Amino acid sequence: GVMLDVGHSGTDFRFATARKLFDQGFLPTTISTDLNIFNVDHPVISLPETMSKVWALGVPLSEVIAMATTNPARVVHREDQLGSLADGREADISVLRIVEGESLLSDGLEVLKAARRLVPIGCARAGAWIAAA
Repeated sequence: GVMLDVGHSGTDFRFATARKLFDQGFLPTTISTDLNIFNVDHPVISLPETMSKVWALGVPLSEVIAMATTNPARVVHREDQLGSLADGREADISVLRIVEGESLLSDGLEVLKAARRLVPIGCARAGAWIAAA
């Protein structure tokens, strides 16, 4: 089958195009970013910001989380090691907060009003806590 990835960068993810695809049932398999020094301030910002954009376009939060965790692990054939919390797996955990209230999300051209967004709090990596900047 065909797998689709958001792969948000500065110019290759547009809300208008995503809406058309999502409305026809073509949802991304995975959510990722092409985060770099040219788009870290705008429009990509972070993976949770990109997840918030897909969520704001109507994809249920549980599916958005799978698109950033279990689905990528499956795509790279490492679902037995990565992508979920289970006995014997690496327990690298991102902690995100749902922030309620209107916020503006940008794809680089269009601005989308969202009722809520995901904000990183920190992560547990190799047994150490790393707070979000």
